[in-house]
Amino acid sequence: MPVIRRGRDAGPDSSGRRDRYVLIQWRPAPDDVEASGLPKDDWSDYRSVYMSRGVMAFDERFVADQISATEQMVWQCEYLADLDPDVVDVPKRVRLIYGGRPFNVLGASVIGRGRAIEFITSAGTTLAEAVS
Repeated sequence: MPVIRRGRDAGPDSSGRRDRYVLIQWRPAPDDVEASGLPKDDWSDYRSVYMSRGVMAFDERFVADQISATEQMVWQCEYLADLDPDVVDVPKRVRLIYGGRPFNVLGASVIGRGRAIEFITSAGTTLAEAVS
């Protein structure tokens, strides 16, 4: 009987599906704060890799007297030892840039035994940002 692979348990995406060139940015010291007490938002370009992208959810709401839209996506790239989520606090230190838009990392996990890394990201815009 043949083995049927279904859903997210199917393993990492093939390199042919990784067709999006994504910039990974790194926050050197996420615990640094400005004089106001707010965290510094200093991001530096780390490396660019090919990734696959999948949509998890979209949401649009009327918040603070404006329409606000968010989207959650799944990104997958080859395994990168220096971004291993078991070693690095990825949500605090990493974000993805694709098409000029920043995607904040909500979580990351290793697929298999070092075969790929999957990032769950969130991006949001307000109607005013989308129009301008």
